[in-house]
Amino acid sequence: MRAWVVVAVTLLCTELEVHARPDCGGEARELRTHLRREASRAETWNTLWGLGFAAATVGQVLLAHEEINVFGEFDGAYREQMYVGAIKASLGLGGRLVFPLRLHVPAPVADECEDARRLRKAIAAAGTKERKAIWLTIIGGTIVNLSGAIWLWVRQDGKTAVTSFLTGVPIGPIGALTQPKGAMKLSKRKRVEWTAGLGWIGGTF
Repeated sequence: MRAWVVVAVTLLCTELEVHARPDCGGEARELRTHLRREASRAETWNTLWGLGFAAATVGQVLLAHEEINVFGEFDGAYREQMYVGAIKASLGLGGRLVFPLRLHVPAPVADECEDARRLRKAIAAAGTKERKAIWLTIIGGTIVNLSGAIWLWVRQDGKTAVTSFLTGVPIGPIGALTQPKGAMKLSKRKRVEWTAGLGWIGGTF
């Protein structure tokens, strides 16, 4: 009788263990798909904003050079405002070229649970990059626009400075708003589970 109890308990524990074991392969595929999609979105975001800043740089230089003001009379204050705007846009372009938002997708490995663990780490790192990029975009844009406004205030007048600031400062928040945030949201949602190492993948990072 005792032997049958031992066998029954052993079989039950084995069955529970099988059901408790997570699907490492399924999780790895899901995480890799998510990370690849997020990396593609980040690349698109970098490219589009880079092109936008490049167009803004060239456009404002041309307006200043050709002495065109579509909103009113062209004067020296407007010319300098355009040149300052071109400098700000070129700094934005430089930011996208020098500090692009690039998300690393690790190469797959044979061990599915190890693959899932690496992808967890990669998504956590991508989430941190996205979070930092948001603040850098907002803070950096504000500093650049404030510096340009101060320059125009000293060189020209308050109206020109305020106009330049108000037309330029929304760019940072708009950039942050349109930036990919999927990895940041996923890592935040899964942080407790991943840090606790639930299931067979386990481990903290």
